[in-house]
Amino acid sequence: MERGTDWERQQVRERWAVLERERSVATRLLLATSLVLGGLALLAVAVARGVCFTTARGGLADCTATSHGSVFVLAIGLLALVGGLWQYWDTRT
Repeated sequence: MERGTDWERQQVRERWAVLERERSVATRLLLATSLVLGGLALLAVAVARGVCFTTARGGLADCTATSHGSVFVLAIGLLALVGGLWQYWDTRT
C-alpha cells in the first residue's frame, strides 16, 4: 500500500508554509521590539543631564553630572527608534 497520498502531502506543505510565515512574523516583531527599546535607551543616554543614586528606601543618596551626549548617539537612537516603529508597522499591515 502506498504511504501518503498527494492530498496528505499537500496538507503537510501548506501547514509548513503557515508555520514559516508565523515564524517570520515573530522574528520581525522581535527585531522591531529590540530596535525600539535600543533606540529609547540610546535617546535616554544622549539627553541625560545627570545620574542620581537612591537609597533602599527611595531617598536620594547622590547625584553626579554627566557630560552631554553626543549628536552621534542621538542620531543613532532616533534611527533605531524610527526603524523599529517602521518595522512594527510594516509587519502588522
